[in-house]
Amino acid sequence: MAPPDRAAPDGAPLLEVSGLTKHFTVRRIFTQPAHPYTRALLESIPRFGARRERLAAIAGQPPDLATLAAGCAFAPRCPAAFERCVEAPPETEVAPGHATRCWLHVLP
Repeated sequence: MAPPDRAAPDGAPLLEVSGLTKHFTVRRIFTQPAHPYTRALLESIPRFGARRERLAAIAGQPPDLATLAAGCAFAPRCPAAFERCVEAPPETEVAPGHATRCWLHVLP
């Protein structure tokens, strides 16, 4: 099996629930996730050999895909959400070859 950075080409797109895409290198999404939802997903993966009583969970319910709001679909469940998250965030490059759509990465 290929290591994570060889599993897909650099600059692979990731389709978000909002229909928007993030671009990233495969290794970077695992080592430096930029979006709070990506971080939460990675934290909820069981680790072989790790002894935990409970897995990390993402609070709340997934959004209704038929009635998505204009802003970030993860905002109602995001611990870092703030007022501006009700607006659609622009794609922002957080590192070379790594872009995300999150207001946390947009300069004021």
